[in-house]
Parts: sequence; C-alpha cells; structure tokens
Amino acid sequence: MTLSKTLFNFGRCAAAVLAAGLSVAGCGGNYDEDEKPAINSSSRSNPLSSMIRITVFARVPSTPDTSFQVYRALTPSQRDEALSFVTNDELLAAPTAPPRGMVFVYPDNRTLAFSGRNTLIDLDVVYAVGVGEGVGRIVDITTIGAFQRNLAISSVPVKYVLMVKRGDLARSGARVGDLLYVPINTPTE
Repeated sequence: MTLSKTLFNFGRCAAAVLAAGLSVAGCGGNYDEDEKPAINSSSRSNPLSSMIRITVFARVPSTPDTSFQVYRALTPSQRDEALSFVTNDELLAAPTAPPRGMVFVYPDNRTLAFSGRNTLIDLDVVYAVGVGEGVGRIVDITTIGAFQRNLAISSVPVKYVLMVKRGDLARSGARVGDLLYVPINTPTE
C-alpha cells in the first residue's frame, strides 16, 4: 500500500470517527485484499500474559448466572487493541479455566464502536449501559466476524462491553435487558 493511500485511509477513518463522536477500537482503515495484517500475537502492545483475568456474570432471569472467564481491558491502550491478533488456541491455552474473551470497562457511558479488522476469531459482542458500579444492563448484542471492517456501533452510550467467542453468548441465554456483572473498579481514564 502506498503512503498516500495509507494516509488517505487513516484520514477517512479518523474523519468518520470524529464526525460520529465515537470511541472506536479495532479501527485501522482499509487494506488491500492482497495485503493481510500480521497474524501473530507478538504484534500486540499488551500481551495477554500481562492482562488480569476476571469472571464476568450474565444474569438471565429464571436461570443460574452464566459466568465468563475473560481478560480485563481497563486502560485506553488495552481497550484500543482489544482482541487483535489473538487466536482461538491462545484463548484456550490458559492453565486454569480458559478465558473466553475480554471485557472492556470505560469511565462512563459513551457511544462505542468496534471492528474485527485485526481480529482472528469470530466474536459475540455485548454492549451494556452502566446502571451501577460494576453492573450493566445489556442493550445490544451483535457479532463481529474475523477481519470484519464494518463497525459494530452501540445504539446508546454504554460503559461495559463483553466480547466472547461466537456462540458462547447464545449458549448462555443472555438477552437484551439482562444484567451484566463486572466485578472491577471503574477506570479514570
């Protein structure tokens, strides 16, 4: 890709983000079909081994809570990188209960958007409005395909985002309106 094309794509993405007033993760512009991103977790700025793992709970009425072992993304850098370059094998390689995804915690409710540009696995994405410290009400459930360039945008401002391997959410029975419990402090940045 030429420098001018790279700058054009970056500028186009930045302009769209600024115009929409969104916080975006995974937005890297477009790349040529014959130009694939690196498929290597060593490309990550935040190695999974450096991230804290926690258990997030989805409260589905009339059923036991569903728990998800996930990596916690609190810092802007961790949230921006999301699950980029993470393979299915890496998620399953944990010595204890394997993390099945990542939870993103923001200081306040805000409109968010994610893409799968550098994501190697298909994901279920849950957007939840903060209704208390560590508690969110699910307002959107969507999927992001591996290498998907389209943005998955929250319909309203949200504080919590849960990404799990595609299919895990459907098996839990979680739906819009259910509660999401994220047992961590809110970041200040």
